[in-house]
Amino acid sequence: MSKLIKHAESKNIKVAFENMELKGYLEFILENIESNNVGICFDIGHCNLFFNGEFNTKAFKDKVFAIHLHDNFKKIDEHNLPFDGNVDWEKTIDQIIDMNYCGYITIESGYNDYYSNISIEEYYNNAFIIANKLSSMIEERKKNIIIKLEK
Repeated sequence: MSKLIKHAESKNIKVAFENMELKGYLEFILENIESNNVGICFDIGHCNLFFNGEFNTKAFKDKVFAIHLHDNFKKIDEHNLPFDGNVDWEKTIDQIIDMNYCGYITIESGYNDYYSNISIEEYYNNAFIIANKLSSMIEERKKNIIIKLEK
């Protein structure tokens, strides 16, 4: 691992570890690998599936390099589009804002069996609409925070 991290540092490449099923492994990695190039990929679907939506955003606030958005029903890692599962998206938006995250957000979903009743074109059209909806939710929430801070 140290060779990988040294190489990444020499090329100014960020290495992001994703939150997976094993609780505490991200904390272990960040406590044991000291590098500005090592951080996390906050995966919302995994947070819902493995940790019931609970994620200590304060512990990772400055180390989030990427965010993956997808949904599921807490049974399997379905990678459905956001809002096609039971992720609490209001809470998720709050978590993203609490982290002061300013990077890329990826909708990590795929045309799977859940969407067998629609065409792939309709699926991608829905994905585009959902991406815009999430972007608007984030921007609206940020505006509300600024208004509260100004009062």
